[in-house]
Amino acid sequence: MAKTQRDELVFVPLGGVGEIGMNMGAYGFGPENARKWIVVDCGVSFGGPDLPGIRTDHGQPRIPRGARR
Repeated sequence: MAKTQRDELVFVPLGGVGEIGMNMGAYGFGPENARKWIVVDCGVSFGGPDLPGIRTDHGQPRIPRGARR
């Protein structure tokens, strides 16, 4: 009897997982021989004196008034 291929969700860290500013990973979904992949880059870098003109802006999240405790 043929073995059925099951869909799996897999994660492959590509760099810096657990570090600030260097997080990138690949997520795959599907059977092993026909998996679809997406690469997610969640890294944030902070410019310094060696990178003039580079700056990172972080927005302030808005919390709805009814959700505040």
